[in-house]
Amino acid sequence: TPRLRCAALLLAFAAGFDTIAIAADNAHAADPQALFQQGQAALQKGNLGEAEQDFLKVLAVDPQAAPAYANLGVIAMRRKQWPRALEMLQKAERMAPSMAGIRLNIGLVYYRQSKYQEAIAPFESVVRDMPDSLQARYLLGLCYFFSERYADATNMLEPLWAQESDNLNYLYVLGNAAYKANRP
Repeated sequence: TPRLRCAALLLAFAAGFDTIAIAADNAHAADPQALFQQGQAALQKGNLGEAEQDFLKVLAVDPQAAPAYANLGVIAMRRKQWPRALEMLQKAERMAPSMAGIRLNIGLVYYRQSKYQEAIAPFESVVRDMPDSLQARYLLGLCYFFSERYADATNMLEPLWAQESDNLNYLYVLGNAAYKANRP
């Protein structure tokens, strides 16, 4: 009957729209850039679980996405899961060795665990690549100080005087390092 054919046609037409909508959703879900941006937004909002899931989805689509590994490392750092953070950051570093931010975070993982000797090499590499990085230079100076490398600490921290001379912690460390290095 014409009525039955019309109903069947409408059902097929409606089913086609559902199929198109589902395909569009799957295409969006498989777009690593869109997933990465979702993860970044979630990470910035502090939604670590949501961000983690998005970055894992990125890696399911693109297992060589170094920034996704780096962000999984950041998530683990925020959770104070140091071995996991180091694992993710080192994977990211192997894939993108020129990204100084990854090496900075590796240094931070060591620093946060008071493993100052281990933090020195990553921080040194960042300072070498980005000599104006206040954070890397300051943390490297602290690592030198805590490792009793007082002359190195003084040399690393002294150039930060203009930015840090109102910071009592900086003044304390620089003053002690300079004294112990016989640099009044």
